[in-house]
Amino acid sequence: MSKKRTAGKFILTVAAMAVAAQIVHSAGAMLTMNYYKDPQYFPVWSKLMMPGGGSPPGSFYLYSFLFGMVQWGVFLALFRMVKNWIPGRSPVSNGLVFGAGVFLVGGFAQFLSLGLLINLPFALVLFWAMETLVIDLINGALAGRLWRRIGD
Repeated sequence: MSKKRTAGKFILTVAAMAVAAQIVHSAGAMLTMNYYKDPQYFPVWSKLMMPGGGSPPGSFYLYSFLFGMVQWGVFLALFRMVKNWIPGRSPVSNGLVFGAGVFLVGGFAQFLSLGLLINLPFALVLFWAMETLVIDLINGALAGRLWRRIGD
C-alpha cells in the first residue's frame, strides 16, 4: 500500500476513533449532567467548556474533536508498533487488550490522582474513569478491526 494511501486510511481511522470517543463522552455528560448544573462546581469547569451557565459552545466540541484526533493518532500509532506482540486470536481482541493496557497504564493512575487534585465528588471521578475505560476498549477494538481491514 502506498504511503499516501496509508496516511489517508490512518487519518480516517483516527477520525472514527475521535467520533466514537465524542459519542461516549456526550452520553456520559448526559448521564452526569447534575454535576455540571450544580453551581458549587461552576468554578471547576474551564471557561472554554462553560463560559456561562449552560451547554458548552460549539468551539468546545471543535477543540475536543481536534485534541481527540491527536490523542487517538498517538494511540493508533502505538498500537501499530506493538500489535504483533499482543496476544490474542483476532485483531479485535488484540485491540481490546491494547485498550485495556492503555487504560491501566495511563487512565487508571490519572483518575486516582484526580480526586486528590480537584474538588469533585468521587462518584463523578469514578464515572469518568469507567467512561475512559469504555472509550479505550472501543477504540482499541476499532484500531484492531479497521487497521486489519486496511492493512499496513
